[in-house]
Amino acid sequence: AKKGLRIMFERILLPLDGSQLAEAAIPYARDIANQLDAEVYMLNVCTQEHQNNLHMHQIYVNYLADDLQNAMALGKDPSEISKVQRDVIVGEAEKIILNFIAEKNISLVVMTSHGTSGFRSSNMGNVADKILRESGIPSLLIRVKEDVVEPFKRISIKKILMPLDDSEASKASIPYGKELARRLKASVTLFSMAQTVYAQSLDGVGAGIGINWDNVDAATLNHSQAFMAEIEQEIKDAGIEVDSQTVIGMDAAYEILEMEKKVK
Repeated sequence: AKKGLRIMFERILLPLDGSQLAEAAIPYARDIANQLDAEVYMLNVCTQEHQNNLHMHQIYVNYLADDLQNAMALGKDPSEISKVQRDVIVGEAEKIILNFIAEKNISLVVMTSHGTSGFRSSNMGNVADKILRESGIPSLLIRVKEDVVEPFKRISIKKILMPLDDSEASKASIPYGKELARRLKASVTLFSMAQTVYAQSLDGVGAGIGINWDNVDAATLNHSQAFMAEIEQEIKDAGIEVDSQTVIGMDAAYEILEMEKKVK
């Protein structure tokens, strides 16, 4: 993210494929949109081979959009109600969603990490992965563990885990995480894993004579902690509750998942 970039979460895209699993994202889109005063764009993609059933897709989306609009209006002044747009487009899911994001200037995508279409055989996980990698905007992926979906479940995001390293790509996420935390009044836990030099020995590189590898690890850890301290102060200066954790390890994905269990 460029310095001085203004982060806005004004338009939320909610892609649905007709499955209950995909619909598990609805409560997240609803409550986040209410907290951020954002519009929700509900999108269903109809494949070419099923366009004869286009009216069924339209009925489906209209039904869910009306329910979502009514749920978002509860307890709010009519002038403060966020809008719910609804669209059904014929084509290939990934292409349609990516084009839709660009055309509508979408700020945030909210979707489940996998789903099974009620209208066609589909792997929502593949779609979600492609959108995450190619859309160029923040994405909230909801991991669904059970088949039972609670469409009226209240969602309250109060803790945000922000994994970081000192790469420019990683730093680009900081202003988005900071703004989302500010708007949602959530706390932030910064997390970094400094890779142990012993991980390199798995490739036959780490072994050496006369070198204290523990000292190398300690220096790496200190460097990472110093970097994290700067980011922590930046977020704290924005009035956000924040803490940071840095570990020395071998597998960043594993360590992030372990940290996620601790900050729930």
